[in-house]
Amino acid sequence: MVQKRGWASETEIAAFLEAGFSLANVLEVVLTITLKTLSNYANRIMRTPLDKTFAAEIWAA
Repeated sequence: MVQKRGWASETEIAAFLEAGFSLANVLEVVLTITLKTLSNYANRIMRTPLDKTFAAEIWAA
């Protein structure tokens, strides 16, 4: 979803559904990506410091 900027093919959606997931689960994936993106943007704009708990996970682009 992220790499294709939301353009999931009918085949990909069908495979997801055939794996036992529902259309509601598809929406949950979209909403999770939305929440993470919004959180990342807000934290970068506000320059939120990294929690010490996650200091070992820091990386630079």
